[in-house]
Amino acid sequence: MKLGTGIVAALLLTTGYHIASHKPATSQSITEFVIGEVTHWDFGPPFNYYEIFVVKQRPGGSLVERILLTPAMDKCRAPAKVEYTAHSTTTTVKEFLDGLDPCQVSEKTLAKERRRSKKGLVFSYAVGTMKVECGNTTRVIRTNILDRDWFATKPDTPKGTEWTLRLIEKLNAISGPGVSDKPMIATVEETSATHLSGSHESLKELEEGKFDNLFGGTDESVSRIYSDSEAKHPEPTVEFLNSEPLQPTEHELPSYPKLAWLVSKDGETSAVVELDTSGNVAAVISVQGFPFFEQSVRDALKSWKFPPNPPNAEVVAAARQVTVRFRFSLNCKE
Repeated sequence: MKLGTGIVAALLLTTGYHIASHKPATSQSITEFVIGEVTHWDFGPPFNYYEIFVVKQRPGGSLVERILLTPAMDKCRAPAKVEYTAHSTTTTVKEFLDGLDPCQVSEKTLAKERRRSKKGLVFSYAVGTMKVECGNTTRVIRTNILDRDWFATKPDTPKGTEWTLRLIEKLNAISGPGVSDKPMIATVEETSATHLSGSHESLKELEEGKFDNLFGGTDESVSRIYSDSEAKHPEPTVEFLNSEPLQPTEHELPSYPKLAWLVSKDGETSAVVELDTSGNVAAVISVQGFPFFEQSVRDALKSWKFPPNPPNAEVVAAARQVTVRFRFSLNCKE
């Protein structure tokens, strides 16, 4: 997915700024700020990732909360995911601001920085939104970060945008890996949704939609992503269909392989086992079906037990071979 300059310009023009109507607070009096950043990659899905930073002054430093939200790619392979971290640091809010007073930033300067999006193509980008209390007024400042600000050797990044990049880099250094560290292709470990208790104040505010207005230029709301991440999705199941000519006395079902889950695969699998005289599985002779299910079936059948004595001469003549069938059902398939 690639965005031309016209589309990007239209997006950026919708991200206006609220200017304080009276004498604003100074950076020395700012004790808290919130940053919301939506990062768009021109490959996916998902194409958009959302980050929320809540920074609060604390004795001897500050508390940095980071909420990273990944929209669902599909409910089977990659459901919506929310990751929350909180770290205390000796860095104060004033030190994070690095000499810039967000309450004093000129709208004229901001508008000038926005106009550069009309020059050249833009593929990947981020829109960062800072919300800070300036006296009795809430100031909302949006910064547009273009792909050339990340990747170009000489990006010619405006001062305000460069300041935003530095600030987010400092917050990510404290919070851990961020959006840019996400793999292009989801790994097995990243397919499961993370369920959070909502006990943290910032997560409650997220659930209530108080951070939605940080991302006004997108079709997704972060409160909806959070709600989706908390929803319970049906899990894949494995069903024992039958066993011929003997029925097991003890049987543990195979697990549903993660790799099969990633490729949204289900179906039936059969296996032929050879028993010893005690009814234990001496060997798994063959497994037929989707290859990703084979090892799971082999591992499970090792612990199965059958009657120790054959019921008739036919089984003895067949060297006590038994055929077992399973059905692997994804259940959550779209």
